[in-house]
Amino acid sequence: MATEVAALPDDAVAGVFRALPLRSLAVVRCVCKAWRDIIDTRSLLFPHLVPRSVRGIFINYIDHERPHHFSRLCSSSTTPRVDGMLSFLPNADSWSSSWSVLDHCSGLLLCDMEWSTELCVCNPATRRWTVLPGRHADDRWHRHYAGAYIAFDPAASPHYQVILVPDVPEAPSREDRRKAEKEPFCLD
Repeated sequence: MATEVAALPDDAVAGVFRALPLRSLAVVRCVCKAWRDIIDTRSLLFPHLVPRSVRGIFINYIDHERPHHFSRLCSSSTTPRVDGMLSFLPNADSWSSSWSVLDHCSGLLLCDMEWSTELCVCNPATRRWTVLPGRHADDRWHRHYAGAYIAFDPAASPHYQVILVPDVPEAPSREDRRKAEKEPFCLD
């Protein structure tokens, strides 16, 4: 049987795999390296992992403490409703809390929480979230970056990357340069 399946052209095997539901396709991918390579090179899992249409948009308003989520109503009962207020986030029920959406990628949101004291990555469709590790608010770590971005490709990996672009330090003033030139330089 194995030799008969191996004798089939890869295109024929890929055609059979395309007809499988997501769970079965994921199981078949684990059977052998050849089948995994067929599924991966043709990105057969990709349509199941990435949404095909935009379901909504978040807009950060300057005068509001939270962004607004705009979406069109979905008639499908299989499509999960997106919690536009992200009420599942920590302290989201408190009106004293403030947050904004900094970036998004493939369904994940990178949020700035509590007046820039912490960053949070969340998935509004699954209601899963995590606060990113960082320094405490006392250290003012949020002031040391100019931008924060998220990179996520579910077809390549289940993991995301958060990229913090550091602030460009200010150039020293003429007075500071003169002082530095006058001070003796010594190594301890």
